[in-house]
Amino acid sequence: MLGVSCSPSKDLSKLETEAKVNARQHVAKLLQRPDQLEKVEQIRKRVSRKKGAVEAMLKTSVQSQLDGVRTGLNQLSNALKDLKGIKDSLTEVDTTYTSIAGLGDKLKRVREENSRHSQLGAAVENLKHIFNVPETVKKCEDLINDGKLLHAHKCLTDLESSRNDLLQELHKQTTQSPTDKNTVNHYFADVERLAENLGKQLWLILHRMTITVRREPPIIVTVMRIIEREERTDTFMLKRYDRTGFIPPGRPRRWKQKAFKALDEAVVGRIEGCQMEDRSVTKMWLVRHLEVIRQLVIEDLRVVKVQSTEHS
Repeated sequence: MLGVSCSPSKDLSKLETEAKVNARQHVAKLLQRPDQLEKVEQIRKRVSRKKGAVEAMLKTSVQSQLDGVRTGLNQLSNALKDLKGIKDSLTEVDTTYTSIAGLGDKLKRVREENSRHSQLGAAVENLKHIFNVPETVKKCEDLINDGKLLHAHKCLTDLESSRNDLLQELHKQTTQSPTDKNTVNHYFADVERLAENLGKQLWLILHRMTITVRREPPIIVTVMRIIEREERTDTFMLKRYDRTGFIPPGRPRRWKQKAFKALDEAVVGRIEGCQMEDRSVTKMWLVRHLEVIRQLVIEDLRVVKVQSTEHS
């Protein structure tokens, strides 16, 4: 310890000795000739000015360092105060958390009442639709049979929305009851049957698309609008399933895929149905069959072009 404490003074003595030696050498160089003695006063003033400048720079540097140290100490002091405040806050939070550890059990009945309130709220909101389910189902069936498909789809959407709201409220419960879900599904059992019947009408129209588009083009537009709405509903339901884990029965319906399949089958049936002869009747049956196909395809493409131009 003694050696360590004495080493700075030894270093300072050594530096002082070196400085004196360098100073003597510097003065000796400045006064090597007799004529340089006349400039002693001038050299002294220059050295004095240089010394003053160096001292000013040193003083500024020391002052800057002191300001930095002072700022650092203030920041450390503030940080210490902040840490103390955070420690006190964490202690208070820990004490509060300990005191409310059993609050969850005490609020169990409140959660149950809130869950029942949500269910009743959904039921009240859809009360009119719930009471009118049999009437709405009958109305939807009549609309499908009368070919009023857009109105039928609106009725079907209302029924499905009421059912889905109730099922979603049941899904939110912490203790889910299969009996309640079965009761709701049984009460709205006609929803999927109506959706299937409506779908059959759509696929039938698409199978006869080349004929229907000539006679009643608005029907094709109606079919496409219904399929587009169902696709949007499928997308919404799948996104909600990713968030909540709930998806209604029958979803996704994927009516767009079924529509393409129906159109595919219609094209194949159109080609296969135009064969009027076979090999046993004439050897040229294939040529005649291909010619009929060519004429039908050209005619169908012409109709599609005309209709797409009119509705674009």
